[in-house]
Amino acid sequence: MGNAEPVQGRSRQIQNPARSSAGTGGRLCGSDCNGDEKLGARLDQLYRSKLETEQRIVQVVEQFGKLDSIRKEINGLFTKPSGTVDGLR
Repeated sequence: MGNAEPVQGRSRQIQNPARSSAGTGGRLCGSDCNGDEKLGARLDQLYRSKLETEQRIVQVVEQFGKLDSIRKEINGLFTKPSGTVDGLR
């Protein structure tokens, strides 16, 4: 498990972003650096994106619940005639 150290290092950066961005003057700069965009604005955008993603996940879970309910209803409809035919034999 030689990859544990880089993961742990990233974990520390995520847990304490202020320390990992201390040398950047309040800005995070990586492959998606946006010039003068401040850390607070980027964190706000990230937070809004996270909330939107969570809402979408809740909607997907609800839709899968509805699909499961429909599947059970359809299965029940096919089971009734099958049971009736078996009873007539």
